[in-house]
Amino acid sequence: MSYSIHALAEATGYTPRGIQYYVGRGLLASPGLHGPATRYGEDARVRLLAARKLRLERHLRLAEIRRIFASSSPAELLRLAGLEPAAPAAPAVPAVDLASAAPGGRLGPYRPAAAGRAIFEHLAICPGVELVVRADADPEALRVAREILATYVQP
Repeated sequence: MSYSIHALAEATGYTPRGIQYYVGRGLLASPGLHGPATRYGEDARVRLLAARKLRLERHLRLAEIRRIFASSSPAELLRLAGLEPAAPAAPAVPAVDLASAAPGGRLGPYRPAAAGRAIFEHLAICPGVELVVRADADPEALRVAREILATYVQP
């Protein structure tokens, strides 16, 4: 199926100018033709929907999304866009009493185990790899997380 820029905008929720911006930033292939005869393929629709999900759900920058797109197969792009059923869920992990996970109720060298539910931030390092950081992590843990991101995530 092919789309005019206006039909593609309607199908994805982007504006025509936004679509042109994404072409200019390398997230979409240039359609080749310009003007009223310009047509975009299904790949453009899938990429725009995937980019929207990655920006809204994972808070990724365009450079990170471009890297993900470059290393993704068409099937992975469909999954990222939410157009294909997700892979089967992993088996449930048995619950662990965090207070007894280590002597003295400590989880690693940084802090004692919290009594309630913790909130974590998931930061994408590359496709398939995330760094999970506790929202209330102490300064040393945050420093280590920033160092890992600075080392492995290119802008």
